[in-house]
Amino acid sequence: MDRRTRRARAGRWPSSEQKRPQRVFQDRAPAPEAQPAPAAEPEPAPIPQRVAPENKIVTMPVRSGQTVIADKGDLTVVGPVSSGAELFAAGNIHVYGRMRGRAFAGIDGDENARIFCQSLDAELLAIAGLYRTSDSLGADVRHKMVQIYLEDERLIVAPFG
Repeated sequence: MDRRTRRARAGRWPSSEQKRPQRVFQDRAPAPEAQPAPAAEPEPAPIPQRVAPENKIVTMPVRSGQTVIADKGDLTVVGPVSSGAELFAAGNIHVYGRMRGRAFAGIDGDENARIFCQSLDAELLAIAGLYRTSDSLGADVRHKMVQIYLEDERLIVAPFG
């Protein structure tokens, strides 16, 4: 063979004398064996969503013969409550004015409910079914800013300040 033929063949077909490049593999860890998927953990029970109370605010005076009910939360009256008016609340009652009517807090049996008055002259006060009438209110709490709450199954009327 002449030189040209050898070169042409050498470019296309390497001879056995020429070294071919070899692939170099890095050492790899063997592939992990397929394992069954872990059993799904049971989902935790859903957390019950807390329902926000439905508080009620009254910005007008509550007149005699009127009844205001907040059956799912607190009741706030910004103004006076006249004699003969009634306030009912599942939670607390706040009166920012003179309280002369009847107030029933904790009507669903909530013994932690309270009644707050800016000026107390109420006909009747009740929390979770326990009540006091105006006859049993002392002169030390009349026309004063007070809070009314239950303590040892007694209705306590305590002045602020």
